[in-house]
Amino acid sequence: MKATYRKLSMEWHPDKNAKRGAKDRFAEIAHAYGVLGDEDARRGYDYALRHPEQRRMNQARYYYSQYYSKHTKAR
Repeated sequence: MKATYRKLSMEWHPDKNAKRGAKDRFAEIAHAYGVLGDEDARRGYDYALRHPEQRRMNQARYYYSQYYSKHTKAR
């Protein structure tokens, strides 16, 4: 997975690729790698795919895991 990420990120990096939409595609690749690389985020993503009827709850879980929980851990 890491090798594929590096290959795609080099191909779509905005500094190396002047195509229209390269910046957006690079952001999608980076986000996907972040989700797939983090076990908790991947578990939440898989749950959201299996339960699309719980859209609001899935969004709340995502934002909690990405923002709130990382900034409120005990130091």
